[in-house]
Amino acid sequence: MGMPMSTRTTPVPLLCLATLVLACASEQPPAGDTPSTDLAEGYVLDAGHPETLVGGNGEVTIIASPKTDSDHFAMGTQVLRAGTGIPVHRHEHADEAFFVHEGKGVGIVGESRRALVEGDALYVPRGVWHGFSAENEDLEVVWVIAPPGLDDFLRETRVPPGTPLLSFTPEEMEQIGLKHGIRNRPD
Repeated sequence: MGMPMSTRTTPVPLLCLATLVLACASEQPPAGDTPSTDLAEGYVLDAGHPETLVGGNGEVTIIASPKTDSDHFAMGTQVLRAGTGIPVHRHEHADEAFFVHEGKGVGIVGESRRALVEGDALYVPRGVWHGFSAENEDLEVVWVIAPPGLDDFLRETRVPPGTPLLSFTPEEMEQIGLKHGIRNRPD
């Protein structure tokens, strides 16, 4: 007789996240675009080799992006330090999904504000306002976005560990965001 099934619900959100990645990454190119004949073979990225960047609210790890031959989506993790967050914003041309890997916080999707705990998942279609706060403890989320572009925004606004943090005015951040299809919600 096999082992009893776990009552933990984490695998279902992970399955949903994986389904989103596959669905978004397999979308047909827009009319007039020629699919690449040099398709990636797929890969396993060793745990010690992702791209890690830091900013004022915590650490981002970019796991998959066009720089790793993932042309149709980007994926990574973000650890928000307690007392920080991600401002409410929207992606003009990308769908995004999140999985709460560890910790607790608050998520905003559209006009809804909700407490988040480990195992929760969020789906944010393009153009929908969303953000996070890690109020009393660190919050780690896994994110997937299609098409990619968030990864380049993160590279432009963060630095490798051990490097002095970058500082931007709100106007500079707005311009960098717009360049990557990200718009912060006005106060």
